[in-house]
Amino acid sequence: MKKTAEYESELDLNLDGTDLAEEKTSYEKWGKVALFGVAAFLFSQLDFFYGLSPFTVSFVGAIPFEFCFSAFVGGALGAFACLSAMEAARVSCAVFLLCLLRLIIEKKLRRQQKEYINAVLCFIVCFSTGAVYNFLSVGEWGGFLSVFAESAVSFVSAVVFIKSLRVPLGRATPENLSVKDRIFMG
Repeated sequence: MKKTAEYESELDLNLDGTDLAEEKTSYEKWGKVALFGVAAFLFSQLDFFYGLSPFTVSFVGAIPFEFCFSAFVGGALGAFACLSAMEAARVSCAVFLLCLLRLIIEKKLRRQQKEYINAVLCFIVCFSTGAVYNFLSVGEWGGFLSVFAESAVSFVSAVVFIKSLRVPLGRATPENLSVKDRIFMG
C-alpha cells in the first residue's frame, strides 16, 4: 500500500497534534541541561590540592554557552553541599563571573576564537577570585602561589575539556579525526 503525503505527515504528529520532532528536540535539550547541571555538581565536589577546586570553572568554560546557567546552578549546589561556606561562595562567584564574561563575549567573537578565550577566562576568573579569597582569609604569599597553580590547572583542564567535548561521538575513530585532533591525541 502506497503512503500518501497526507498520511506521512500524520505519522509525525502525536495524538494531540503536536510535532514529534519538536518534542524529541525538546527532550534532548532538557536532557543536556540536566546532564551539564549534574556534571557541574559532581565537578564542584572534586578537590585538586588542599581544597582547591578548579574543575567546575574549567567545565563551565568548555561547555556551550546555552547550558552555562544550568552548570552554574549545579556547580553552586555542589559547592555548598560539600565545601565550607566561604569556599563555596568563592566557587559560586567564580562560575557566575565566568558566565557573565561569556555572556559579554558571546556576541563579539567568532565561534573558533571563543573556545580558547574561554580557557584564558577560566585562568583569569580562578586567579582573581582566589586572590580575593586568599587576601580575605590568609594573606600570605604562599597562598598566592597555590592560587596561581589552581588557575594554571583550570586553564589546562579547560583546554582538555574543550578538546574532548569537540570530538563528536560518531567520528571518534582515529582515521576520521581532524589533523589537529590527531596531533592532540598522539
